[in-house]
Amino acid sequence: MSLSLDWQQKTGARIRAPPTADRGMIFVAGDDNFVYALDRDTGNVEWEFETNDMIRHSPAVTVDTVYVGSDDETLYALARSDGSVRWTFSADRRITCTPVIDDGTVFFGSTDGHMYALDASDGSEEWVFETKGRVRSAPTVAGNTVYISSGDHHVYAVQRPTGTPAPQSSGTSTRVFSPTQDYCPMCGQDLQQVASPDFCPGCGYDLE
Repeated sequence: MSLSLDWQQKTGARIRAPPTADRGMIFVAGDDNFVYALDRDTGNVEWEFETNDMIRHSPAVTVDTVYVGSDDETLYALARSDGSVRWTFSADRRITCTPVIDDGTVFFGSTDGHMYALDASDGSEEWVFETKGRVRSAPTVAGNTVYISSGDHHVYAVQRPTGTPAPQSSGTSTRVFSPTQDYCPMCGQDLQQVASPDFCPGCGYDLE
């Protein structure tokens, strides 16, 4: 079986995370600070939006909005049709995980140690949950519970309506990694046995 290239589109710098495909469009972001909306069939750029720093994760997309966080400490809600800004929300440090949108609420973590829950329509804050470590991976929402992994060696179960701990939240004996940080993206160094790495011990790559 032979493979053929349908199209390719060049961006300004490396891309760390997978594209998001939705309703005939491809949404992708990377180290050049831009979010791109591409036609799925042709690869043509329909629109692009520039943030003030690199983007380390995939955009989250709904029927009318594209949500993406940046190392500039801001979560952006962009109009799916043209990339115009619907609203923004400022965290205290980098946003390095893909937001999760569920039933009208946007959930995302930041390296400031917090998990945020915002109204998806206007970005107003519903609640904030504080951990004692960086939150680098996306939460998991299941029913009325939000599960959060933190660099403080804990997994938290938080009640969705209030942002308060659910019964039987528990810690783990080792640091919790997001799947993309089990291995260094630059040199492949195994990071699972390294305690709280901010940089790869093999090549020095910044893991924040």
